[in-house]
Amino acid sequence: MKILRPLTFPLFSLFFCFTIATAQTVAGPLAGTWEGEPVAGLQNTRALDSLLQWEERVVLHTDRSAAAPGEYVYFKAYLTTGPQRQRYSHSGVLRVELLDAAGTLVNSQVYPIQAGISEGAIQVPRKAAGANYSLRAYTRWMQNYGPGNYFSERLKVREKWTEHADFVSENENAEPFKPVFYPEGGQLLRGINNKVVIRMADPGECSTAPSGQITNSDGTYSVKVQAYGEGFGMALVRPQEGETYRLQLDDGRSFDLPEVVPSGYSLQINNLDRERLRVRIQATPDQSGQTMELRASLKDQTIMQREITVESGRPVNLDIAVGSIPPGVLELALTDAAGRVWTRRPVLIEDNRALQISMEPILTDFRKGEEAAFRLRVTDREGQPVQTELSLSVADATLPQAEVCRHGGWTMTSNQELSRQERFVQDLRALTHPGSDTYPKEIAFPVQRGLELIGYAYDLNNELLRETPIQVMASNDSTLIIDEVTTDASGMIQLDNLKFYGELPLVFRTKGEDTRSTLVRVEPLHRDILSHGDSETPADGKRKKSRDRDVETTPWTMIDTTGLIALQEAVVRADKPEVKESPSLYNIKSAITVHQDPERPVETAILMSRIPGVTVSGDINVNPRITLPMRVVATGAPVLWVVDGIILADQGIGGHPFSLIPYTEIERIEFVVGPEAAIFGARGAGGAFLLYTRSGAGMDYIPRKEASLNFRGFAPRTPFSPELTAIEDGRRQRGTPKALYWNPEVQTDANGEAVVRFTSPADYSEVLITAMGVSADGTSGYFRISL
Repeated sequence: MKILRPLTFPLFSLFFCFTIATAQTVAGPLAGTWEGEPVAGLQNTRALDSLLQWEERVVLHTDRSAAAPGEYVYFKAYLTTGPQRQRYSHSGVLRVELLDAAGTLVNSQVYPIQAGISEGAIQVPRKAAGANYSLRAYTRWMQNYGPGNYFSERLKVREKWTEHADFVSENENAEPFKPVFYPEGGQLLRGINNKVVIRMADPGECSTAPSGQITNSDGTYSVKVQAYGEGFGMALVRPQEGETYRLQLDDGRSFDLPEVVPSGYSLQINNLDRERLRVRIQATPDQSGQTMELRASLKDQTIMQREITVESGRPVNLDIAVGSIPPGVLELALTDAAGRVWTRRPVLIEDNRALQISMEPILTDFRKGEEAAFRLRVTDREGQPVQTELSLSVADATLPQAEVCRHGGWTMTSNQELSRQERFVQDLRALTHPGSDTYPKEIAFPVQRGLELIGYAYDLNNELLRETPIQVMASNDSTLIIDEVTTDASGMIQLDNLKFYGELPLVFRTKGEDTRSTLVRVEPLHRDILSHGDSETPADGKRKKSRDRDVETTPWTMIDTTGLIALQEAVVRADKPEVKESPSLYNIKSAITVHQDPERPVETAILMSRIPGVTVSGDINVNPRITLPMRVVATGAPVLWVVDGIILADQGIGGHPFSLIPYTEIERIEFVVGPEAAIFGARGAGGAFLLYTRSGAGMDYIPRKEASLNFRGFAPRTPFSPELTAIEDGRRQRGTPKALYWNPEVQTDANGEAVVRFTSPADYSEVLITAMGVSADGTSGYFRISL
């Protein structure tokens, strides 16, 4: 057998070992080698090679595949980049979405990515209907490569649970799935055995495998359909010219197969051998002796080409060694001299590297209150220990498990060799759902390092602020932001690389003589303005109502600002009616109030010192020293600052607004303590200073909330609790926890071992244990066992 030489690319090397043999009916090998220069024009540009190097994939490990309304589903996300799939992501934000059976978005959250890893929990809506939902995960950069590369996995949701009950779909009356036919090579070729794959659903769906037979028009020919997992069926059909064929299902329905093609080539692949692909090429008699070209490509990156001649009745058999081919969907295509593609065939190339994960039970008592323990061990294929991080889930094994309908992302290699049937099903999946076959020719979605807010800036007189410095201030219990950005010539403001959890009020202001001229209203770009997007708008075109001035990170759509300057004519929300005296916050009647004299204003420190028992000294803009009345000091709690209804959190500098608000803007300061501050809960235990601002006229009140937005950041951290997986009927009533244990950060030691211990939250007859890990070099592994 001759070793054949592949093409070599400047940015990465793909080593192909291609050996050629003839079918058993041919005496002697087929002559020919891979020597010689590659045909000009087949290599792609460096730009596209670069896109291959930076393609991202993601896979999620969830704590379970079934949940009830109101429950949290915990996950660990692993992201890889490039043809070798190293665990790395140049993106900083992962979007995880929950979609219902109709594909309508019902929940969406964003999570930070660090070192190619992200983790969190997403909640099933409390009013969710029982059905087959799906989880979807992707980065904004992945949108350049198409939805076919997103991760998607099925999640069963049921409104009511009973012990050991099988899942019954609430869509029993829905119309049965219709079959979709995928002839190998894309066509039914006359006189040649054709592998016909049948799937009873869209590639992104799950359904029962077809059961029936394929017959010809008069019923004299019949071939049984072999059923496989994930809704797949397969039959070998040898069609004759002029004949028609139908799939006759056992439920009485029948469907026409594609028409028989009288002339052409077949391209058949067997991938059951882990080390090599076996390829067979055949031609109909009228195409015998034609010179053709066989190409192998990873998306639009051609990595091999070969001229071959196929004689009628003499199939050409090729063995392709796959050990050094990057994992992904390899496509073989047969073309003629004019460039016409006669047949093509995608095939999945697995990652030959793999983490071997094993588990040794130590304690397996799953009664309530009893301790369970396991020893995990991770090695490479050579048996050497691997020090890495795993995610581990222990769930109730009696729960109905969602069908394995995962697509996108990549296929995790299990701790054991795949069976021949599992490898065969993987090949069927690649044949019916190959994903995107090209790399993007341009970048429409830039890398997102952090959360972003893009919009237009107006003053409170509704005038667009062009090329104007804008100060941005924000504060909550864990974050303090003080920054300055400048709008562009169109009045657009852009905040990027924001990184915080939960909701955060953003306040915008600029330089001016009074409150009305300093406060800035920002109108963010949102889904009403943008015309693109595939996940922000539900299928019915209706958007959910949100609280006034609430925004999230700018939608992941292609943003072209050309012509958007016309937004300066847009109607924005009207200001609240101005009043002579600013209203008391929450109708609080403070007994201690000091007013600023608009004619002779004094500095904030002096004004505060007029409050009985309060003294201010030191540098008031950097590190003021504030002495409070003894009745407040005795509580030991920090004082709270509230500016026109916006709470400034204590950030170690007192949370004071001295450097944020000019003293000329202050109308009055109220000091509330004890029962008067009870409206702020525990945060008001140390008393609260309430600052009210006004315009320079000294008469009018301008609500600072008009210049603020409530920005939603990363999904708040939700520590794992079995109770959050035991909600019944969407309420806080507790049932039996569906997940006993979830740990996304199990660390193995230098020996590749880790011991996990936990206490069972209830009684369980059987548990399902899953573990997943991806090392820094991209080697992945998956483990699953029932006890």
